[in-house]
Amino acid sequence: MYRVGISCIGGGVGQSVVNSCRLSRLPVKTVGFDTNPFAYGAYDCDLFDYVPSVSDKNYIDILIDKCKKHDIDLIIPGLDDEILMYARNMEKFENEGIKPLVSGEELIRLCRDKEKMSLELNTIANVFVTSYDRDTLTRKSSCDSTIFPLIAKPRGGSASKGIQIIHNADDLDNIHNGHIIQELAVPAKTDPNYAYYLEQIEQNKNPQVSEISIQIVTDKNGQLIGEMASYNRLKDGIPTEVVPIEDNRIWEVIDELLPHFKELGLRGPLNIQGRLTENGLKIFEMNPRFTGITGLRALMGF
Repeated sequence: MYRVGISCIGGGVGQSVVNSCRLSRLPVKTVGFDTNPFAYGAYDCDLFDYVPSVSDKNYIDILIDKCKKHDIDLIIPGLDDEILMYARNMEKFENEGIKPLVSGEELIRLCRDKEKMSLELNTIANVFVTSYDRDTLTRKSSCDSTIFPLIAKPRGGSASKGIQIIHNADDLDNIHNGHIIQELAVPAKTDPNYAYYLEQIEQNKNPQVSEISIQIVTDKNGQLIGEMASYNRLKDGIPTEVVPIEDNRIWEVIDELLPHFKELGLRGPLNIQGRLTENGLKIFEMNPRFTGITGLRALMGF
């Protein structure tokens, strides 16, 4: 029997990981950690224990003490904000016999900086949407208006929060340096959502349709042990429709990127988001963690 700790079980990712563990039928005992004893996940785990907020300066030390108390073998993060904290304290966890399911710091930092991710990884496989900082784009837009529309996101953001559509150079006045600006990954013209996507962009809305979500999982040495792709529709960052797909255009890109991910310290899960465009797969986001549809993937057999 393996004792698996899952943190931040009050959130969608943590709860989804709990579901996946239960559906696996593996000899696993789940221990949930959260600030809220009334979180749904607290009653879906075999055991629950309280921990302070991830912003607490003693969060990692307290979490490690709780893991020792419950003889945890493996701890899985359920929130973006704690992934880097896990990686920085990897040695602390391992000295206590606890294995955190996270990648190395280098990969995590790269995923959190969308501009750096685009610049660095496009040299490996030119499939990432072009990213700009505001000052560079202001100079570029004065001589090339065809680059619009664009999308602006918080530099280290996730879950589709704080997004703005930029139609022209004047719209740049509403963007600050904390944003990263990216080209749009427009669905291919044959996609059933193509016209709807362009209509929504024209109305300053971010249409979360035709998104491709790719989950890869590697072992502790960065070797691939599983991969799954789905065609998704979302609302406010929450998936409302998930259809599994197989497409060689996706896996050819992943095969090209995997050796570099391994060099950067990939282990465990990496979720990649993009769209299939007229020019093939275009990636706009990566998160080195499980996701809110991890439980649904498990229901589908992954």
